[in-house]
Amino acid sequence: MKIAVQNTKGGVGKTRTAMFLAEAARRAGEQAAVWDIDQQGTATSWADRCLESQTPLGFTVEPMNLAGLRRAEPAAGVVVLDTPPGNPQITGAAFQWADITVIPTGPTSDETERAVETWGMGNGAPAGILLTRYVKNERESWDTLLQLRNSDAPDFETVIPRRVAIASAFGQPMPRSLGNYDKLYLELMQVVNSIHESE
Repeated sequence: MKIAVQNTKGGVGKTRTAMFLAEAARRAGEQAAVWDIDQQGTATSWADRCLESQTPLGFTVEPMNLAGLRRAEPAAGVVVLDTPPGNPQITGAAFQWADITVIPTGPTSDETERAVETWGMGNGAPAGILLTRYVKNERESWDTLLQLRNSDAPDFETVIPRRVAIASAFGQPMPRSLGNYDKLYLELMQVVNSIHESE
């Protein structure tokens, strides 16, 4: 399965989503990899820090570029593509490459608007918006969830709660609890399987 994680807005948790999804796939018994096509190389730096501290991740993280994405065949069972913000060429190529695209957004109106805008760039490619940093009893989180459910863009049933373990995970081994990313991975599998069955 090929999963792209993207949003034209930066700072919405794309890299964390990519890394946690790869770990969820690994724990589900899949050979997993993250392809880091973001020039900032945050996913690659994360993996490097884990190696330096002798706590390597259970999946590979590989630098990628646009030319490589267009010709490469994934070796792993699940490949998660971590993309940069504000690069229309990569955004379009990632939508075409992926079996499904995850568009993370935090619980603010500006993030949500950009997530919906990003979804529209897919021209009907399989994709959904993922609400992250969700707090059940917080008005802003609830309003954002309702905004998503009432928009034309599809959103995932799974929401990712606000957790310190997720926010502070950069450069660390994956925590015991994946904060619903394991549930998201199962939801993605179901969606992709249903798409393949209908083809």
